Amino acid sequence: MTVVSDFFGNHGKNAIFHFVVSFEKKTVLDPMTALIYAKMIFEDLLADHQAVISIHKEDHGTALFHAHVVVSTTNYITGELYYGRYEDLFKIAQNVANVTHNLCEFELPRPKENKDANKDTDQTNKKKKIFKRIFVPK
Repeated sequence: MTVVSDFFGNHGKNAIFHFVVSFEKKTVLDPMTALIYAKMIFEDLLADHQAVISIHKEDHGTALFHAHVVVSTTNYITGELYYGRYEDLFKIAQNVANVTHNLCEFELPRPKENKDANKDTDQTNKKKKIFKRIFVPK
């Protein structure tokens, strides 16, 4: 991924996005279904961005299978950067709802409000505010 990024002059810019999708037990009962759903959810990005998709099983109460999708921010055809703006992330969340036919609880950490650069980072991370939104299938 860094080779493609460097080729298009995007060296030093955010090279990847790491997305995590947790599938409810009632929706996904096996890893192959999780992989198929992940490919459908990220179809637009997978068309012209390098990606690695990993599925793992870990019981989190209502969720059993999880997809980790690491996507290059550099479009390998045009060299344009994917910035992951809210509208892009909302589209992915809507895709989750549409593909799984369930509500999608979307969580996104808000930008850090670091007023004192000398504060302990662990303490700052504990105080992160989370932006939450629910998407319904269309």
